[in-house]
Amino acid sequence: MLNAKTPRGWVRWSWTIALLLWHCTPETNSETGPHFYFAQITDTHIGIYDGEQRTQQVIQALNASSLPLVCVVHTGDLAEQGETQNIAKAELSKLSAPLHVLPGNHDMMENNSTQFFINRWGALSSSAEYEGVVFLFVYDQQAYEYEPLAWLEKALEKAAGKPVILFHHEPPVEDFHNNALRPGWPENKKQKWMKLLEDNNVIAEITGHFHRGELHFLGKTPLFVSEPVSGRYERQAAYRIYEYKNGKLAYRTQYVE
Repeated sequence: MLNAKTPRGWVRWSWTIALLLWHCTPETNSETGPHFYFAQITDTHIGIYDGEQRTQQVIQALNASSLPLVCVVHTGDLAEQGETQNIAKAELSKLSAPLHVLPGNHDMMENNSTQFFINRWGALSSSAEYEGVVFLFVYDQQAYEYEPLAWLEKALEKAAGKPVILFHHEPPVEDFHNNALRPGWPENKKQKWMKLLEDNNVIAEITGHFHRGELHFLGKTPLFVSEPVSGRYERQAAYRIYEYKNGKLAYRTQYVE
């Protein structure tokens, strides 16, 4: 407290020191590293349960998004059956943001599905990089001359320690459906998959398939399971917008009427 005996020069120096300290103190809320947004859609199942109409609505919403999306990722079950894959491709081509796709189980149910998928969409598994973060889009089942663990191991090695976000269709964990737990991946495959995640800089794993929103952990790696676009199981159409910030991933689920 100031009184008549307090030296005025001391007061001036105190304020000067306080101002200098305030200007020199680093901000605790400053961002570090890249900051960007991307979207996920999954299980459109075009060809059944008004999947085409729902997909159109989601595409319109994404194209109108006020957030700058670096890309949109479709995590599988694009169409209900082979003849509706072309409809799925025509609709998804209307997205403004770059699109990445990978196969789900419904995309691979017919003879020569592997080659048909490659002809329509490109490789079964692929990668991209956004602002120094590696995106891996992985078909998680074995196919002719393709083994998912071998592909993932090579892709992670190529990522060379950069942060990785891993996308695929089927969660490795048990599925709780109709009030009963159903087996997930074979334990041997699941353990090998988890070790690859633990030994590399995989910050998150993003899937679909369950037609529900869920959160699990594979070791320390969060596993995000998204709600579907499809009306199967009487679900409301939904998609997710993810935010990468300060080396972490968060999401917002958006519903379409």
